[in-house]
Amino acid sequence: MPQSPPVPHLPLIVGFEVPGRAGVAGQDDVLVALLDAAPGAEWLAQLSRNAAEFKLRHGFKDVRCVDRHLCVVGPNPIVRGAVSAVRGLVDHLTIQVLAARIKREKGRSAQASPAREWIDAQVAEQVEGVPRMLRAIHELTGMRFTALSRVDQTHWSALAFYDQLDFGMAPGQKLELEVTICGDALKSREVIVFGAAADHPVYACSPLPALYGFKSYISVPILMDDDTVFGTVCALDAESRTITLDMIHLIQAYARRIADQVGPSADS
Repeated sequence: MPQSPPVPHLPLIVGFEVPGRAGVAGQDDVLVALLDAAPGAEWLAQLSRNAAEFKLRHGFKDVRCVDRHLCVVGPNPIVRGAVSAVRGLVDHLTIQVLAARIKREKGRSAQASPAREWIDAQVAEQVEGVPRMLRAIHELTGMRFTALSRVDQTHWSALAFYDQLDFGMAPGQKLELEVTICGDALKSREVIVFGAAADHPVYACSPLPALYGFKSYISVPILMDDDTVFGTVCALDAESRTITLDMIHLIQAYARRIADQVGPSADS
């Protein structure tokens, strides 16, 4: 039986370089994002579609990818403060590619019926596009409750949610971390995912899915640069769902974007 073609790699940034000496203010300089692998054609096509708007928004003169190097050109002071913007661009392109793949696999998404939506006012000011992210996760996974949370050593706190499941979450609701699966994500710093709780080697024996009334679940920790966990992006449904690697990678890309905005790295 012929094997399926390999899925093109979606690049991650592993470092930055500013070739040569620092430029003079007002003159052009180059910031190079070093990628872990050369991106595929889908990713490069998304870069081409987004390049003009990215340059206009940030005042850059050029942005292009050469093999494993994503190069941004512009006036020296702008380019040298562009690390967060370039990280955001890479995550945005990854999200666009993954969303397109998932739509192809699932076919045309059904129109969403009315849903309860809520976002904490401070989060709405600090993090761009959270409601849109949560709706996109719903549309692309079919999971009818999606949420952004804050976690500490004792509690899970809702910061935003999109609810088509009538899950019953209250705005700002807090849960004891010990009675949430997100608590396991905090301890492991790993993605927790199952399409059917009854088939999972750990959560088939856990009372939590039955307690909250869900069968399928994804929880992705939002990891900060200092290795702490800010919170999670999670999704769940009362029915079993097929969860693909592309869906997991999409939510991970959203988690990276949120981490960059709630605690941006110091620009070079």
